[in-house]
Amino acid sequence: MTIHASAPAAARSTAAIRQMVGHTPLLEVLYRRDGRDRRLYAKYESMNMTGSVKDRMACHILAEAYASDVLQPGDIIVEASSGNTGIAFAALGAALGHPVRIYMPDWMSKERSLLIASFGAEIVPVSAAEGGFVGSVQLAERFAREHEGVFLPRQFENQANVRAHPELAFERWDAEREPATWVGAVDAVVHLAGEGVFDRRWSEARKKALVDSRVLGTMAIAEAIREASPRPKVWLSASAIGYYGQDSQTPPQAESGAPGTDFLAGLAQAWERAADRAHGLGVRIVHPRIGLVLGKGGGALGQMLPPFRAGVGGALGSGKQAFPWIHIEDAVRAMVFLLDTASVDGPVNIVAPATDTMGAFAKALGHALHRPAFFTVPGFALAAALGAERARALLEGVPVLPEKLQAAGFAYRFPSVDAALADILA
Repeated sequence: MTIHASAPAAARSTAAIRQMVGHTPLLEVLYRRDGRDRRLYAKYESMNMTGSVKDRMACHILAEAYASDVLQPGDIIVEASSGNTGIAFAALGAALGHPVRIYMPDWMSKERSLLIASFGAEIVPVSAAEGGFVGSVQLAERFAREHEGVFLPRQFENQANVRAHPELAFERWDAEREPATWVGAVDAVVHLAGEGVFDRRWSEARKKALVDSRVLGTMAIAEAIREASPRPKVWLSASAIGYYGQDSQTPPQAESGAPGTDFLAGLAQAWERAADRAHGLGVRIVHPRIGLVLGKGGGALGQMLPPFRAGVGGALGSGKQAFPWIHIEDAVRAMVFLLDTASVDGPVNIVAPATDTMGAFAKALGHALHRPAFFTVPGFALAAALGAERARALLEGVPVLPEKLQAAGFAYRFPSVDAALADILA
């Protein structure tokens, strides 16, 4: 006897299965090879239903197909696969009461075939003479044309595949509208959310958005922590080195330094005060005051690279202003370090130990790219393009010291700008 779930029941089952997929921590693996320390990152997929990231994709495709009535109870799920996708659809199809038919090249490993078969799916091996993987796709399409009640996931052209990762890999929370009810279910909170500071001109409306996007969400978390039982053990609530102001005459500042008086300084202070509402509740609160994060594919460095690669790069303004930076890998490692180091609380400067100026950084970047770096962007031109207040944040800067981070024993991988740029631009 075969029992098929109704469409609403199948949708509920899909929601239940979603709880078994998408939870894939990123592991850092450190090793030594050829006399060099190396690292690689791997997703811990065994926490998925079948041990594959493809579970997330398959689940989301099936959920969207149910929601749009493209997939009906009892339909045959037919897909071409070289292994992992077939395993995911075989497992999820079985859980939802669907027969599953997988076309796959006949040279795939026996282990994959046995695993697919263990979920009750039918495997149709496709030889090289029949077209291998391309032939598998064509045969799946032909089967759908010749039979009724067939659902083709078509993983490579299905937009649900693209949507699956952001939809299922993260919990979504609207900080300005929803209570942070999830706080009571976690051991630690890392809150970094906020509108981009340099994305647009600073109109009064934009300034309000910059404040609200940081302060309202932080206040919501603080209130949720107050109501939670149990409460998280530690809360990293982001701040920024803008806390110290933009006066270039200011001496190097450790965490005990006085706050500045400009807009960005006020923004950072308001951000930290919002988190401090949770003081006295038995939760360790840390304010990572984050510097300019350097990494591949975006951020401050991403905006600087095009003119430098074109040979017309250089410093902004005089080049004498401080440029407190940190490699993105060290920034992430510092956050993890702060989560694990119970002796550290309060503000912590997340910057490299080197106190470079904008001019020194521009010279190092030009050297790393084998390009000249003697051009400069005059202050008046930057003010005309960005607005005077926003330009000042780039034309002036306070040197910042990572005193608490170093005192706690944090070890940088990229303590110098040359080492950081060599890694990022490799």
